[in-house]
Parts: sequence; structure tokens; C-alpha cells
Amino acid sequence: PALMPSAPQVVNMYMALLQERDDRLCAHAAKTPKAAKRWPCRFFNSFFINKLLDEGRGYNYVGVRRWTKKFDVFAHRMLFFPVNISNTHWCLAVVHVREKRIQYYDSMGGPGTQYLRALQRWVVDEMKHKKEKDIDPEEWLLQPTTSDTPQQENGSDCGVFSSMCADYLSEDLQLGDFAQRDIPRLRYRIADSILKGRLD
Repeated sequence: PALMPSAPQVVNMYMALLQERDDRLCAHAAKTPKAAKRWPCRFFNSFFINKLLDEGRGYNYVGVRRWTKKFDVFAHRMLFFPVNISNTHWCLAVVHVREKRIQYYDSMGGPGTQYLRALQRWVVDEMKHKKEKDIDPEEWLLQPTTSDTPQQENGSDCGVFSSMCADYLSEDLQLGDFAQRDIPRLRYRIADSILKGRLD
């Protein structure tokens, strides 16, 4: 049976599995003397962007201020934000912290301007609120969808593409390594991982 990773609970469960895997790999690297330092990633669920944009009413930092009270976002390598557009399309926004770059990944080629700008404001507000420091938002590059973002060839696979972009990017794999032809296999990967409760 086909798994349709379009429902928020499916995408969010996969984000949670990506977080668990990243935590596990970081812990392993920390215990291995000869291993290179692994900078952690943080995977948010799709409700973050909805709250940040106040359910479409406009930017609202207060709505997400408490989401990061237990960790320092600036101590991470990448921050992943699944974007659910009106329950009809899934995309991914990623804050590449160490590169000061915020990039949008849309399997239908959209630029994601409002999400990029909202996350840029969020980075500034987060630094001000958590560290009492001012940063210049112009130092953070906003990058719309680029040509190397895998593109879907139908209207139903956006959830798989967004989930796999997060998966591949977090492991420094090339996005060009998967395409539409791989989606059936990747659907089963998502389903199997959720059923096992673990992502290898």
C-alpha cells in the first residue's frame, strides 16, 4: 500500500525520527576519540512555521519564543522546518547556521519568499531574546529554491520530497541522488522507519 506523507502527523513523525538519529550519531561521535566533531541538527515540526506566521495572519515571534528554551539554536549546524502550505503542498526551509544562509527547498520550484523572510526575522529575534545581542539580518543570505532541488512530476509526492530533502541534507548527501523514480522506494523507507520507530 502506498504511504502518503502529506498528513502533518506523518511528516512530523519522520522529523522526530531524524532528530533521534542525529542525537544518536552526535552522542556516538562524542564518545569516539578519533571521530570528527559532529555539529548537531535540530528538526522542528510543521506547527512551528504556522505559529511563527500566526496561522497566516503575519509574523509573530512571541508565538514560538518558548520553543527553543531548552537549547541554543546557534550551537547547531542546521535547523529544519517543514512547511505545510494550506494543507495542499509540503516544502522545506533550512537555516544553515554556520553558513548564515536560509534556503528553501520546494519540489515544485516555488521561491518561498515569505518563509525565508520570516525565518530571517526569527534568527534576529532569537539572538536578541536569548543572547541579548543584535545581528544584521542582511548578513544572512536568503536562498530560494535552486535548480539542484529534486522536482516532483505529479501532484502527490511533495511530502516525500520534503522529508527526503531533510534526510539527505542532514547527512551531507547530494540532493541529486534521488528523483521521482525513487519515490516508491522512499515511501516504503518512510513507512518502515515509522513502524520500527527508528531511522537507520
